[in-house]
Amino acid sequence: EKLLSPLFLKFKFFHILNISRFNNNTFVLDIHNLTGSNPAFLEEQININFTNIESIPIHDHVYLVSKDLKEWYDLYPCLIYRECPECHHNRLLISDGECFLDPYIGHRVKFLEN
Repeated sequence: EKLLSPLFLKFKFFHILNISRFNNNTFVLDIHNLTGSNPAFLEEQININFTNIESIPIHDHVYLVSKDLKEWYDLYPCLIYRECPECHHNRLLISDGECFLDPYIGHRVKFLEN
C-alpha cells in the first residue's frame, strides 16, 4: 500500500464504458471513476480532446490518468474491471500473473480465457 500510495495521490483510475466523438478532436467518455476505496464506483462523463488517434482510450480497459487528464496509461491486462466470478459483483481485479485478486473482498479468481 505504501509503494502504491504515490500513484493514488497523483493519478486517477478510469474504466472506459463508452467513447463517442463530439467533434473533430473532442470525445465524450463515459467512465467508472475507480479512484477511492468504495467498490461502488460512480459513472461519470468527461469531455476530452485527443489529437493523436493512438491516444484515444480503448473501450472496457482500465487507465491510470493524470489529474489534468493529459497522461493516459493503459493498465490492461494487469487491471481489469468485470464481474468477480466468486461473489458476482463488479470489481476492479488485479492480476498476479496467474489469478486475479479482488482487493476489496480478497477473492482470488481465474477466468476461462486467462
